[in-house]
Amino acid sequence: IILFIFKKDIYPFQTTFKQPHPLQMQGHHHGHGTLFIRPTKAHIDHNIDWFEKMSPFILFTIGDRRAKTTVNHNGGKHPHWNEELRFHAKKDEILTIEVWDHSQFEGTRLVAVAQLPVDAIANKGTWKDKVELFHHRKHAGHLDMVVTWDPDHKKKDVVITEKIEIIHAEPRHKDKHTEFFIVDKGGHDFIAFLPEEHHHHHKHHHHH
Repeated sequence: IILFIFKKDIYPFQTTFKQPHPLQMQGHHHGHGTLFIRPTKAHIDHNIDWFEKMSPFILFTIGDRRAKTTVNHNGGKHPHWNEELRFHAKKDEILTIEVWDHSQFEGTRLVAVAQLPVDAIANKGTWKDKVELFHHRKHAGHLDMVVTWDPDHKKKDVVITEKIEIIHAEPRHKDKHTEFFIVDKGGHDFIAFLPEEHHHHHKHHHHH
């Protein structure tokens, strides 16, 4: 049995994200869900292996939970993966992404890191953007991955009859309708749909 002891490089991670506006944080703390993480490929700017091409794998951590990909043998600076990892998470947690090199001669060493707030993923529903990687606080490449957020409590259709005091409303335009991501004064978040026809009713009257 081979045990890998992960010696963490101790340094403050550089995060790609500015902290969300305090208003947007309201109501997110109770959100639990599952992250489905599918890393596809990475571009790494530096090679830390002197004797051979790097054989990278990714270690994902949320709180005290970890999962790692398989090792992409001799993947070098352009490793790729085809697998899915799952995490149960809360929206106020942070996903830490570490790319490690599994070397026969030099042991397992940290190549690059990144951090993503879970709510940045949850707010998009599906994250497809490149994630910037850092090594000792300098830009070190990027990781392509698709992360999907599946909330524990499926959205129910709610008809709001009473007046609510909204502290945050953010429109998102979809194909056939506009969604509003809304946070009310009590910190509850929900999505309101406005079908496209509603926009045009006032301009043209449809004759059926």
